[in-house]
Amino acid sequence: MIKVKSVNFWTDKIEFVNNHQSGNFQLFPKMERRLKKESDFVHVIGLTLKIESNSEKPFPINLIIEFNGRFTFDESSTEMEIIPYMEKQAVSVMYPYLRSLVTNLSVDAMINPIILPIIDASQIFPDNKVFS
Repeated sequence: MIKVKSVNFWTDKIEFVNNHQSGNFQLFPKMERRLKKESDFVHVIGLTLKIESNSEKPFPINLIIEFNGRFTFDESSTEMEIIPYMEKQAVSVMYPYLRSLVTNLSVDAMINPIILPIIDASQIFPDNKVFS
């Protein structure tokens, strides 16, 4: 069983633009995942979330968040355990924090709360594909 020694989260970018639109809207978030190996037992995952308004799919805001997590694993962990963990479970660990960040940003901007849907990381990133 894989052992995670520590996890750190940070954002590289939060871009929030109020489009000053009112009405009922559908949410069409897009999310990308990037994996990076810093050392044998330290791996970083970057999640980029985009919510963009356009003429076909209007939305009251445009939002881009680059959210990162550094996972440090126990020295007994193998690469064959770490990579699948980073591809699926790490996303599942990080997503609730990203989801909360989006909701809090919208509430702090005094617009209706934006609540991202609950996801299954194994379904949104099959074979390293982009979620949309």
